[in-house]
Amino acid sequence: STESADLTTFVKKLEQKQSSFKHTTDFLEFVFNKTHQKFLKNFSEYASFPEMLDKGNYNCLTGTALYALLLDHFDVPYKIIETNYHIFLLAQTEKGSVLFETTDPANGFVTNNEEIKDRIARYRQNSIQSAGSSKTYYRYNFDLYKVVNLDEVVGLLYYNLSIVAFNAKDLNLSIDHLGK
Repeated sequence: STESADLTTFVKKLEQKQSSFKHTTDFLEFVFNKTHQKFLKNFSEYASFPEMLDKGNYNCLTGTALYALLLDHFDVPYKIIETNYHIFLLAQTEKGSVLFETTDPANGFVTNNEEIKDRIARYRQNSIQSAGSSKTYYRYNFDLYKVVNLDEVVGLLYYNLSIVAFNAKDLNLSIDHLGK
């Protein structure tokens, strides 16, 4: 498909640039910015992974999944962390932790340890507002904060597709996505 061809071309371009960076952190900042320019253009709550690659519509889950795939490719260790209402990525470099906040293109690449701690504390408060939204998400009565792997992220992507299908009253498709 054209989306995977675009992604392959994009990764090859990143590979060509990698050696020009002295530190992994600098390369990761380049990856963060270029990925936003190319694939993460419009925040959309229920965007699918193909829709992100094709049209630039993304959410915290699809953006985080894309960054996880890129970091896997470049052998950069990372953790994906899921909270009640959000998901983000923490990469490890020779200079320490880097937080990838996919819904914040301007300031979402965070290397300062205090800022990382502050952001994680905010994510754990269960009161984040989605980008461009005035509504605050429901406060759950449990505190979800766990590391998830890429397989579990794929499961969450299918879960979101299931919700979209359910909301469109396509129960068969919704069930099919849940099964996956």
